[in-house]
Amino acid sequence: MATVSLYLCLGSNLGDRKDNIMRAIRLLEKGLGSSVASLSPIVETEPWGYESPNRYLNACALFRISGKEPFEDHCMQILSLCKETENALGRVQRHPGEGYSDRPIDIDILFYGTKKMDTPSLTIPHPRIAVREFVMVPLRKIARGSVRKAFPEIFRRPSAAENGPAKAGKIEVDKI
Repeated sequence: MATVSLYLCLGSNLGDRKDNIMRAIRLLEKGLGSSVASLSPIVETEPWGYESPNRYLNACALFRISGKEPFEDHCMQILSLCKETENALGRVQRHPGEGYSDRPIDIDILFYGTKKMDTPSLTIPHPRIAVREFVMVPLRKIARGSVRKAFPEIFRRPSAAENGPAKAGKIEVDKI
């Protein structure tokens, strides 16, 4: 069984945001049977896609996990684990089309190795990585060469935070 690089983005804008992210990571480590191989610095941003006075903390995590075939089924299992983790930390799942809202935790699958999939419930790589500074800034800190080479269209352009103010608002980096 091959080892796969699984990249996740975690965000929180309710409660003890940093603790929510760390608790989610511990639950994911248990569920994945793997410790975090690399964890980015935390970035703080304004909400993306909606208005709220509650700022987000976001981080990206790299897990090295045992890949399973068919990989699409494994990705769906990982998605279920992410949703279970969100629910355990108090997130209320919304119906598609209801828009974004404040949440104690949000977990997105960014990459599963260099694989691609597109289903109604999951697209990998995540379709909005490149336009979300709150993802790109921490992701660039931990992304390995294989994922950068496989998806140059995502990593090609420098992030706005690296070239001035980000559209999402001021980004402040705080190491965990």
